[in-house]
Amino acid sequence: NCDEKFDARITLKDPTSCDISSSEKKALCNYVLKGLKLDSQSFSSDIGSNKTVTLDFSTQIGGPDQFAHGIFMSGARFIA
Repeated sequence: NCDEKFDARITLKDPTSCDISSSEKKALCNYVLKGLKLDSQSFSSDIGSNKTVTLDFSTQIGGPDQFAHGIFMSGARFIA
């Protein structure tokens, strides 16, 4: 087990247009998870099936002025 901390980003892009490549689509929402710690990992490598890995992470939720740990969200707002 490693005590190293990680950051991860999850980006949700606009699904409405199939004509545009994924890299050109606008990001609608971003989730940034900061200070993640890898708690456990497991692998499955059965013969004849897909290989899988499960990674379990945790982080603490910081206070309003603490930006090194926690879950942060940003995004776009569209008015119709």
